[in-house]
Amino acid sequence: MILGWAKNLNTTPDYILYDISYENVIIYTRATPQYDDEKDTWDEKLDANNPDNFNNDSDEEEFI
Repeated sequence: MILGWAKNLNTTPDYILYDISYENVIIYTRATPQYDDEKDTWDEKLDANNPDNFNNDSDEEEFI
């Protein structure tokens, strides 16, 4: 388990064992992407890299 965390965080096992608390290791491993995080269903409306998603004029605020 320690070797998996060290590989995932790109550190040494000694650093995991002696310098990081267990709570921080859990937080770090939850924040890093996992290999099985990819989902088959992707909503193109959520893609921030697509500039066409920002051209909808009906979503803009009206200033009076």
